[in-house]
Amino acid sequence: MYATTTDLDQILGKLPVSSGMSKQDFIDSAAAEMHTYMIGLYDVPITVPSSVATTVSGITSNILKSINQDLATGRLILALDTAGENETIHNYGSWLVDNSIDKLKQIKSQGIFLPGATLDTDRTDDVARVGRVDSSSPDSASYFNRNYNEIGNSTYKVDDGPL
Repeated sequence: MYATTTDLDQILGKLPVSSGMSKQDFIDSAAAEMHTYMIGLYDVPITVPSSVATTVSGITSNILKSINQDLATGRLILALDTAGENETIHNYGSWLVDNSIDKLKQIKSQGIFLPGATLDTDRTDDVARVGRVDSSSPDSASYFNRNYNEIGNSTYKVDDGPL
């Protein structure tokens, strides 16, 4: 989705891939996995609107392409039935996957920001958003919304009720 089969070929080189394996399926699956980390923070799939497409937002495209490429290639390498189960190749596939997951975790924790990507502002989807307290939380047992309105309301006074 963010990467192409040509991008995967750049990493795979001459490594033989079974005719029954679709590189595009691995790309699409990796993109779907990426979205699970970014949903609730960004609108997914991420597209940078042409109105904000600049050199800076090109960084976002490169980050997403790199993660998609590495995650798909790593998963593909791990799925390959290489002659003698080449441990070095499998270790490299695991490294690609682990490195991609680490980057996705950084995006989720807002350690990596994606310039130009549209933030998810839909507050009705009940997806936890990192670093925010959400008063529309479905956890009604906490009474957060009621308590916040009582304490955070500027018209609330101590003598308005028992403490």
